[in-house]
Amino acid sequence: MKGIIEAINAESMKSEVPAFNVGDTVKVGYRIIEGNKE
Repeated sequence: MKGIIEAINAESMKSEVPAFNVGDTVKVGYRIIEGNKE
């Protein structure tokens, strides 16, 4: 089971992550689904 989850995560992760430092502003996109509301 753990191998399947790792394979799915590897497919969805970006291969190149931009460099950032302490104090930088980053924008995070995350969709929260609660019940049938988004």
